[in-house]
Order: sequence, then C-alpha cells, then structure tokens
Amino acid sequence: MTLVSPPVEHAPPRPAPTVARRSLGDVVRPLVSGLGQLLVTVAVIVGLLIVYENFVSDLYSDRAQAHLTEQLRDEWDAPSPTTVAVPPPVTAPPVGEPFGFLHIPRLGTDYRRAVVEGT
Repeated sequence: MTLVSPPVEHAPPRPAPTVARRSLGDVVRPLVSGLGQLLVTVAVIVGLLIVYENFVSDLYSDRAQAHLTEQLRDEWDAPSPTTVAVPPPVTAPPVGEPFGFLHIPRLGTDYRRAVVEGT
C-alpha cells in the first residue's frame, strides 16, 4: 500500500510593503505621552520633597534641639568656682553655641527651644 499525500496549495505571493504615511496623531501621541510621564515624575519628586520638608527635617531639628538642650543644661549644672575675685566680663557666646531657652506658653507648658548664637 502506498501513501499518497494530498496536493499542497501554495499561498499567493504577498504584495510588496508600501510605506504608510504618518498621520498627525502618530506624531503628536508619543510627544503627549512623554510629556505626561515627565509631569508625573516631577509631581512624585515634588511630593517627596514636601514630605521631606514637613516630616523628615522636623526629626533632624528635634534631635538637634534635644542635643543643644542637654548641652546647655550640663553647662548650667556644672559646679562653678566658689571664690571669684573679679567676675569675668560678659561676652557674647561663640556662634553656634546655645545661651538660653525660649518658652512660649501658648504652644504648651513643655515647649522649650534652645536659643543659639548667630541664628
């Protein structure tokens, strides 16, 4: 017994591709898409900056205030010499050194900030 394969039909040849003209929408669409992505990226960056300015910088400021408060309290609690013939002249503290506390009762009874020379 011999097997005979069915006749194979060949597909007609494809026509040569033609160059399609680009419409105005084909040109504008990628530009608008790129502009939209750029605006979203800028909005995310600005949002992160706002979060940093409102929350993260407060954490750094509170940490610095706690350090300055402790430094000033330690300086004031240190024993002073008992015998002083002539009191030293009053001079301005160096720039960046705390020299007092600022109390604002309206902001709370425990609100206290160290005042730093030069700020």
